[in-house]
Amino acid sequence: MFVRTVLVLLRQSGDQPELTGTLRSGFADEPPYLVFRYEIVRVWQLPPDVFLNGGLGILPLAPISAVTESQLPAVIRRMEERIRAETTPDEGGKLWTAADVLMGLRYPRQLVAELLQGVHGMKESVTYQAIVEEGRVEGQVEGMLRARREDLLLLGGERFGPPAPENETALQSITDPRRLARMIGALRKASSWEDLLATP
Repeated sequence: MFVRTVLVLLRQSGDQPELTGTLRSGFADEPPYLVFRYEIVRVWQLPPDVFLNGGLGILPLAPISAVTESQLPAVIRRMEERIRAETTPDEGGKLWTAADVLMGLRYPRQLVAELLQGVHGMKESVTYQAIVEEGRVEGQVEGMLRARREDLLLLGGERFGPPAPENETALQSITDPRRLARMIGALRKASSWEDLLATP
């Protein structure tokens, strides 16, 4: 039985000189005791037809292949033709969601939104909905953290004066909302910013 290892690089910033297709392990001044070979696929170097005419699973890679921004609308149209003809609505939604995520690695969010506007099935995809919901929840949590930090800066500033830069940095790095709530509760007993920041 043989196993073929393929390393798929999605964007140029992930490319490194040491990615040669061969990994050698050994001791200095001795022949390597292990030589491991792998294939490297640099998606941005391949023509879009490789993905547009290949299996459906690789179709979302077409927009980040060797295409320019001006060629993207045509690539999206060809993707839409295949997805409409060859998939169920749920499968199509998953492919469009994957394309949306992958395009975000290379193109500005506004451009991706314009190109995928009106694409059928993506917003009905459970995967897309999960990504949107996760972003919504993260946004709510970040908003709550920001509000609690602002409350601490305001109330702590009235009690102890403005925080030293290192204390403000320490406060901004706290990501546990329960700890921030405990710190607000500890404001009356704390004697300084350092004392307040020591709240577990």
